[in-house]
Amino acid sequence: MSTDLTVKPIDVAKEFQDKMIDKLRKEIGECLPDDVFKLLFAKALDQLFFAERTIPHPHRSYDTTKAPSWFLEEVGKIATPLMRVKVEEFVTANKELISKTIEDFLDTNKLTILAVEVLTQSFSSSLRSMTQRLESMSH
Repeated sequence: MSTDLTVKPIDVAKEFQDKMIDKLRKEIGECLPDDVFKLLFAKALDQLFFAERTIPHPHRSYDTTKAPSWFLEEVGKIATPLMRVKVEEFVTANKELISKTIEDFLDTNKLTILAVEVLTQSFSSSLRSMTQRLESMSH
């Protein structure tokens, strides 16, 4: 027993929109002409599901930040696990090539990597010394 779960998003959206228009039309009555009502409904639907959102900032309660549309956010939630599987398959299938590329990069950039490490340690050591001096001055 095979069930085809293929759904055309445009058909589903159109069907949903038509059902909602009929329902709202019954509740609101004949106050608005059909063309105006359909235009208002389409605009509201677009704003609700497909427009970028403004949400409270996660770290500053007095601020807001932009967020993707509800639709994009939901697609992202569903697509992320699928993307991870595809990336894992790619990495597994190309393990030697990836390993060789990393090895070549490290060989080519040894001096740069070493210099950054030395500078990081030196900066960290200087910062530690300054902090200790400042602490000793405050006591």
